[in-house]
Amino acid sequence: MKTRWIPLLLLLALWLPAQDDDLMVLASPYQAPEGREGKSMLPIEIKLKNAWFSALSYIKQGQDASAKAEIAKMVQEGQAVDLVRLTPFAHSMLGLAQGALHAGDTLKAQAYLEMADLLDPGLPSAALLRAEWAWRTGAYPAAAVALARFVLRSALTSPTGTSGTPVLHS
Repeated sequence: MKTRWIPLLLLLALWLPAQDDDLMVLASPYQAPEGREGKSMLPIEIKLKNAWFSALSYIKQGQDASAKAEIAKMVQEGQAVDLVRLTPFAHSMLGLAQGALHAGDTLKAQAYLEMADLLDPGLPSAALLRAEWAWRTGAYPAAAVALARFVLRSALTSPTGTSGTPVLHS
């Protein structure tokens, strides 16, 4: 693909909004879901948040393999209650990946991006970060492919995930 199409694809991607609007709210870190004001957290919320903070602790200590194991535990806990997408956690992991990418630590960025993919497979933001990464490294055809994936994921991502099950989203 010729590089003259890349700017057009980037504009197209910015013009098309991500389809994350009508996602079901199961938990929010700052506000209780409707009807649960003043009530304690659900057991799954406790398990997910405990595993998440353990993963962040491992990341801070530089133990990415242990962090990935905690992320895998989160995914298993979510699947046990039919959650297939853990979007808020995936977005946080993408923030870490973007920070590592901008700091020039591509190995950490790749590890964080893989963890984000575990938390929310097919997240459009992950494809967009891959496009940015490829563009920065001069891999323009790869950037175009990643950008096309972003556009497709944005247009096709179901608010209930791949199997019609709820999504954890804040």
